[in-house]
Amino acid sequence: MRTCVVDCCGEPVKVKNRGLCNKHFTRWSRHRDPNHCEVFHAAPHDRFWKFVRVSKAGCYEWLGSVSPQGYARISVAGRPELAHRWVYETFVEIIPKGMVVDHLCRNRKCVNPEHLQIATHRENMLCGTGMAARNKNKTHCVRGHAFDSVNKNGHRFCRKCARIRAKQRHIRRKAGNVCVFVT
Repeated sequence: MRTCVVDCCGEPVKVKNRGLCNKHFTRWSRHRDPNHCEVFHAAPHDRFWKFVRVSKAGCYEWLGSVSPQGYARISVAGRPELAHRWVYETFVEIIPKGMVVDHLCRNRKCVNPEHLQIATHRENMLCGTGMAARNKNKTHCVRGHAFDSVNKNGHRFCRKCARIRAKQRHIRRKAGNVCVFVT
């Protein structure tokens, strides 16, 4: 059996591969060099800056792989990781269990350690722009009444609407579950 012509390889050669094993033949066919080595085998620190561009806002925008949710991804020891978490643990501190890394700049592709902070999941959701944050900032119900009470679960409500709903339930029970609207 023939072996690869590249020094120190010793892998078996298939027919019509120019005397190269599969790995070296693939390198030759892609780069015209059987000894071509990708940068991906370098240490994560060395690869990191290759995929970063500094924006006008000071964000370190990630140019590499991105998750479906828009977060930067990096491969460390052959495993994919979220780049902002890797950056925080590498350059700042270890992330405590149960905590998340919050982007202060609201840019999911940003990997600038100065734009990242540790937060609970709840804090992260409430300081964002999603539904939870929008609801947190509401001061009045859909009918325009001020939220003036909190139930046992911590949910805010207005007493006026609660009285209207109670009245509607009472009328429906009397009418045999027929829809009746009271204003």
